[in-house]
Amino acid sequence: MSGGGGTYSLENISLEIFAGGDAPKDFSKEKTLIYQYPIYSNGVGVNALYGFSKTAKVKQKPAITVSARGTLGHVMYLEEKFTPIVRLITIIPNENMVKGKYLKYVLSNTSLENTGGLTPQLTVPNIKKIKIQLPSIDKQEQIITKIENLESLIKIEEDFLNTIQQQKESVVSNYLNPS
Repeated sequence: MSGGGGTYSLENISLEIFAGGDAPKDFSKEKTLIYQYPIYSNGVGVNALYGFSKTAKVKQKPAITVSARGTLGHVMYLEEKFTPIVRLITIIPNENMVKGKYLKYVLSNTSLENTGGLTPQLTVPNIKKIKIQLPSIDKQEQIITKIENLESLIKIEEDFLNTIQQQKESVVSNYLNPS
């Protein structure tokens, strides 16, 4: 599909879409030679890492995960073997149609509809129905490159701002609050 585009449901451009289940009974909070595969749950950043298992449920790379509860709609792009647990939805993209990083960026900027009643949640059937515009693979790769370049610039600026903030705090500490 390098020449055209169109609108597709996630179900039609994915090899698999499923929700995580119970956490493995045998796991470690620390990574070791035996427990080397991450276990992810609904969370953001380090809060998503539950522990490590001996085996991985997801072996195909890349994979996209979407938090279905808690931090509803948080999207991660993973290029490692892992095990999703609880209601973490995993999408294995068909990379002949959609690049994993492109899908991550699209889903991160999509308003994901809450399908729960009192407890907000997303469900696999609803995720499967999400429709996205899909440009050619070449165009997807161009978009990915542009976004990654912008993210690099943002990181540089954030680091610069943090340095300035630290300098300010040093001045305040040294000159305005002398001991």
